[in-house]
Amino acid sequence: MAVYEKAKILFSLKGAKVKLSGDRYEGIASVQIVECSPAISMLLVIPAIPEGIVDMISITDQAQLKSDQTTCAVEIALTRTGAVVHEPVFTVTVQLQEPIVFWEFMAIYTTAMLKYGNHQVAIDDLLTEIINDEESELKDEDESEESEADDPDHFEAINDSA
Repeated sequence: MAVYEKAKILFSLKGAKVKLSGDRYEGIASVQIVECSPAISMLLVIPAIPEGIVDMISITDQAQLKSDQTTCAVEIALTRTGAVVHEPVFTVTVQLQEPIVFWEFMAIYTTAMLKYGNHQVAIDDLLTEIINDEESELKDEDESEESEADDPDHFEAINDSA
């Protein structure tokens, strides 16, 4: 799936309280969910201070999403893939201002996660189909060679042509 010429901003909130893991950033930031293609979306955390580093976080089905509707807070933790212990490598906590904004964020973020997951499943299905077709063709060729080897006329035809 091709990347869009211009990204689609699905969610935008200015003035959110944000905390990034470690000593990266804690303060006010703009938070946006941006769709770059039908299967790829990003979470942008843009600090209010000019010298702040913008974080671009891929929205995948691998992230751990923890939400607290009573405080309207969301924590997204990214883990190492393939690690035995899934300790977060990076976390971002966003304090959304009110319940309606919280639920809007949750709906858009989880939809982006599902699109990514569905895209991965679709790719897996396509690849599996190609693999199965290839295996089927190889099996048909093997069976064809076996049946030709069992056919005495085929053997004579090969010898006659030599």
